[in-house]
Amino acid sequence: MAEYRLHCKVGKVGMAKAHAEYILRENKYNKKQDLVYKESGNTNCFSDGTSAIEFWESADDFERINGVSYREFELNIPNELNHKQGIELVQNFVKQELGYKHPYSFAIHESHSKDGEKNLHCHLMFSEREIDDILRTKEQFFKRANSKKPELGGAKKDNVWRTKEQLLHIRKSWEILANQALERNGFNERVSCESLKKQREVALEKGDYLKAELLNRTPVNISGITLQKEKRLGLEKLTPEEQEKFKEYKQAKELREIKKRELEIKRENVIPTKEECKSKLIKILNTTEEDIKLKALNIVTKGAFYSHSKNLRKIENQLLIDPLNEHLKKQEKEIKESISSLKLETENTPKCIRIIEQLNRDLEREKSIYEKAAKNYNLDISNNLDEKNLLKFYENKYKNTPVDSLEFRVKEIESENTRELAKNVLTNFRLEGITKDIMVNEQLKESLTNKMQNQLMMGERDGYKESNLKLKEITEKLDYRYKEYDSMIDGLEKQKVKVDRLEKEIKTKTSEELKAIKSLIGKVPIKESNLKNYIENLVKLEKVKSSYEYYSKNNQDEKYNAILYKQRVSIMAYENSLLEKEKTIVSNKAKFENEAKALSQNCEISIKKLNKSIENLGIGKGKLERLLAPKAINNGLKTIELLAINKLTKGEYNKLFFEGKKLSKDISTLEKEFSGTSKLNFIKRSSLSKEIDTLKTKYQNITMSEKNLLKKYKDSEILKDVSTQIEKIFNQAQKIVDKEIRISKDDLNTQYLAKRKLNEIGTKEKDFKPYVKNKSIQIQKDLKHTLGGLKKVLIQEKSPKRNNLEIKLQKEKEGWEL
Repeated sequence: MAEYRLHCKVGKVGMAKAHAEYILRENKYNKKQDLVYKESGNTNCFSDGTSAIEFWESADDFERINGVSYREFELNIPNELNHKQGIELVQNFVKQELGYKHPYSFAIHESHSKDGEKNLHCHLMFSEREIDDILRTKEQFFKRANSKKPELGGAKKDNVWRTKEQLLHIRKSWEILANQALERNGFNERVSCESLKKQREVALEKGDYLKAELLNRTPVNISGITLQKEKRLGLEKLTPEEQEKFKEYKQAKELREIKKRELEIKRENVIPTKEECKSKLIKILNTTEEDIKLKALNIVTKGAFYSHSKNLRKIENQLLIDPLNEHLKKQEKEIKESISSLKLETENTPKCIRIIEQLNRDLEREKSIYEKAAKNYNLDISNNLDEKNLLKFYENKYKNTPVDSLEFRVKEIESENTRELAKNVLTNFRLEGITKDIMVNEQLKESLTNKMQNQLMMGERDGYKESNLKLKEITEKLDYRYKEYDSMIDGLEKQKVKVDRLEKEIKTKTSEELKAIKSLIGKVPIKESNLKNYIENLVKLEKVKSSYEYYSKNNQDEKYNAILYKQRVSIMAYENSLLEKEKTIVSNKAKFENEAKALSQNCEISIKKLNKSIENLGIGKGKLERLLAPKAINNGLKTIELLAINKLTKGEYNKLFFEGKKLSKDISTLEKEFSGTSKLNFIKRSSLSKEIDTLKTKYQNITMSEKNLLKKYKDSEILKDVSTQIEKIFNQAQKIVDKEIRISKDDLNTQYLAKRKLNEIGTKEKDFKPYVKNKSIQIQKDLKHTLGGLKKVLIQEKSPKRNNLEIKLQKEKEGWEL
């Protein structure tokens, strides 16, 4: 299909000769095989004569510095034209726009994409300087023009090439000449210099909705330099900006090809594939009268209706996430009024009714084309084709997954509330974050209330006042959170259609996923639930719970909302799986006793390893704390600063420090030996004295060198910068160590829990205690997300508490010591 492209470029001084050689494929570029035709004209304009390449070299040599040595047009030649027709088209364009006024060189190249698509294009470079009847030398030709005495100055530059009007004229000229060439050679295709948006508006005005649909896309455009760089070096070598541009270009190109193919299918020039029939028929069958009506409204309003609708959806989605935002509420109201106004003005007009009728005719025609092709492929379009694809997708996804993991995934799906998930997805999981935050703060409020009762009873007035301030803060936060929660639920109720649609999609997907998983599980022999698997699940559950509590406490800026939701579902799935497995273990406890003892020994080994690991991590943490200590240890400098000085001196400070330390030790040893030597042993005492004096002199020199080194860097900016860098690294290391200690301690507690459970099974004296589900997580799962629902459920779930006075009286009754 014919594509329009005219790109204008400006060549600075110093680039002309190299570029001319490149496009004309001369000198070092003569090995390239893509040249179709080349031509130069009006370049023999000097008194001493010249070739095209010499002309462009003279432009580099004699044009003013920072001037323009040439202008260039990159022109797409319609692919329908052959080489001869393409050459004729370019020659006509050059003759019409440059004539005999301007020196020029052009070359036609033909390249092919990886898909074999032809790309016939032309590079046309020309000089802005106009040729007159005066012969000049190379140097004079490129001098400033003299209007009074032209023979004394250079050739005049035509400044019209710098105007927007000229560029628009050139674009239109290329469009007209290209279309004339297509018509002359018997092709129906035409090109346009207008933007895709403008072309689409014209097509809609004419009622050509097929063409309008083709033009409803992003323009295919990219810098030739970026394209060549990607071809030569590969995508990974491009800058992030270039990579983004290249991806956009590829996506736009792919969309253009899809649209082209769809148009050819609608024109019955191409037969659709089996997959195209599947997807298109589902889309056509799901198209309602309301969809047609809205499309017609959009056409009549020249895209304004869809644009407003898109903005409204965007704002509604933002309001679901941030329901108390007054600015968004105002925007929502304004856009709704605009949409209502557009509907009122256009939906019952004769033009809109006519367009609806035309769209229905086009849809029926398109449906018959795809139904005809579907019959040839023996496709049964009565079934839901999407579900078949989903089932196949999940079968491929899970085909190599272990049975235990498949069983757990089933538990996860069964634990999930699809409507709750739909609401969380629409609110970007903020509903989960707010719900969890409310529950955490309710627990804090309850704990603080009990603490205050105790403080009041014990007469701790200062503590009571401090707790009361904290309670007020928590209460205010809770009031705001409840308001936000209720507004969010209210917004979801208003968007019920959207929630229903998403819930339906989720149910369809999970239904097909369950079918695929159960089918795969059914192909594997049934294994009896063993103790090892039960303990593994118990360990995994405790790890997830630990992680869940960590993310709950550290959910600043609500960045862990989605993680909290996923982990909560995992916890419920693990709990359900454990309770199921416990039934088998409790009923066959004697059978598992020996296995429990063996696994208990493994737990003991793991506990020893974890204790050792925690001990080593503690030692490492202690060292880091000493390194980060603010105490000055040498000449008023901290450890971090001394490390920075050592880095700046490339180890010289360390060398002096340890050498001084060694000398100090050697001196101390010799002095002890000297004091222990008899005064009568003059020779040895004399020898030791000399050696001590020599070492002391060396020590003084090293100490002085060390002091001078510290003095040089002390209070310098570079020392502060390097110290800050080192401190940052150590702080990061400290965080990593703290995290490792926390994880190891959690693992240790888990191993203790596993060992306790194994002892309950492997020891006859102990009773097996069944696992108890996490109550707060179950509340969240069973919660009815309606207005005020959360507060109601939380109040109902609170068990009656005895006050501190009752506890005190009970203790006194039993003789406990207060």
